[in-house]
Amino acid sequence: MSAGVRGRQWPLILAATGFNLLFEYSWRGADTIMQEPQLLVALFILYATLFTILEDLIVELRFRDYHLIIAAFFYGTIYEFFGSGALFYQPGFMEINWMTLFFANLVLWGSLQGVFTFYLANRVAPRSPRPRLILGREWALLLFLNIIALFWIRMSGSIPSPSSTQWITLLLVLLISAYIFIRAIRKKEWRAAYIPFRKSLVLDLLGIITVAIFIISALFLTNTQLLPSMAIYNISAWNIDLVWVITVAVILLVYRVLKGESIPV
Repeated sequence: MSAGVRGRQWPLILAATGFNLLFEYSWRGADTIMQEPQLLVALFILYATLFTILEDLIVELRFRDYHLIIAAFFYGTIYEFFGSGALFYQPGFMEINWMTLFFANLVLWGSLQGVFTFYLANRVAPRSPRPRLILGREWALLLFLNIIALFWIRMSGSIPSPSSTQWITLLLVLLISAYIFIRAIRKKEWRAAYIPFRKSLVLDLLGIITVAIFIISALFLTNTQLLPSMAIYNISAWNIDLVWVITVAVILLVYRVLKGESIPV
């Protein structure tokens, strides 16, 4: 495969990475880049490798939005366990915060950082039918870099060591989500033909508003403080972003139900 053919996919991946970095720093505050520049590098590597892998799967397996949500649920569980440690705070059954698990994986990782990210990335750098992006040993390299970035992020904060019960819970959640994912991709009827990307005025406007809110939060709401987790948080922006990402998830769900078809990813 020529470098030119494969290289055409990188603008889409960079757009997806850039959007998620903007989201990250909308609630961290742009000023924290100077305080923790190594965290920005780690986050860039984490998102760039993750979206390269997901883009490859979307092209090869012709993912629909629900496949992406299941894959995001699997990865989000790993990140919230190792990277942010959010699952350890105010734990419930099996020493895990289940509300955080489902909110983070379905609303954040699934809706915003999965489906909506790839819709917006395609609007910035449209995808066309083409060969796969990564092959063979490149997969191993991307996974290795992603793991390194994940633990780099973990070391930037004070995350408690998991208990044996929490390890067992993590394994069970990953096994269940992996089983659901494998069952979903083994159904081949949705892979019969390539479906071209379809733009939507509603989703375009939602994207513009989202980017504007994230920029305002990152640049102008700078009431930051260190919370008992992985990093410095922008407290002034967090409540605004929280309400908005829930709004985005609800709009995506309503849009999908009314349209009766998958959201283009």
